[in-house]
Amino acid sequence: MSLSRRAWQSRRIVDRIEKALKRKLPAYLPPSGMGKAIAYGLNHYERLRRFLQEGRIEIDNNLTGNRFRPNAIGRRNCLFIGHPEAGQRSAVLYTIMASCRRLGINPREYLRDALERLPSLTRQQAALLTPEGKIREVQSASDLAKRAAKRAAGLAKVVAAGVRDAQRTTGSAPPHGV
Repeated sequence: MSLSRRAWQSRRIVDRIEKALKRKLPAYLPPSGMGKAIAYGLNHYERLRRFLQEGRIEIDNNLTGNRFRPNAIGRRNCLFIGHPEAGQRSAVLYTIMASCRRLGINPREYLRDALERLPSLTRQQAALLTPEGKIREVQSASDLAKRAAKRAAGLAKVVAAGVRDAQRTTGSAPPHGV
């Protein structure tokens, strides 16, 4: 749907919803469930309006919900398997797998790496062994490699300049490959 058509069709509806929320708010006590819900809606209304100006923003999050629903169902179902602690542990595994998928990490590879490294880590180091931590670790390694490559390139330029200077002062031919 084009942005102008979306804005034309949706703006009136969005405005009517906002007016209705403002009209209903005084009828409910702020600590009540409905009072909290209306206040929440009004506090986040500018975010709702953003979809009117941005064509790439969807009005709902159905695609995200559909993507993570199997994990949520698996977590809920695992709460009732055998021993109560087994259900909790399975729910944790489902959460880890969902985080990996969200971050574009292969869950099997992440779990293999984490379980191999876990015995040699301290409790503080193990707390950092999350899918998000894995992303930071990979980015950090990538940044280190880029900095090392930059330093090596800079060093190569310095060496080449030194060789050229030496050639100028001595008049000798450069060694092969320089």
